[in-house]
Amino acid sequence: MTDPINHTLKMYDPSNDTLIRYNISGFGQASSCRIRIEDDDEILYITELVAPNKNRENPYNGRGILRVPIKSFDH
Repeated sequence: MTDPINHTLKMYDPSNDTLIRYNISGFGQASSCRIRIEDDDEILYITELVAPNKNRENPYNGRGILRVPIKSFDH
């Protein structure tokens, strides 16, 4: 899930009842995310609502969608 307030992604691990937070370097405020299977790989798609260096004239200046393979995250 996304955490727009803290600019992180969160993942709940039911095996040990913990919440893990991830920061993605150079990515701003995420508004939503989704996992999709592509060629037997899990891919996380994240929408960026606000870029890291937001412009005061246009606060919603996100760059669109970031595509991240799930296996690139440390579990």
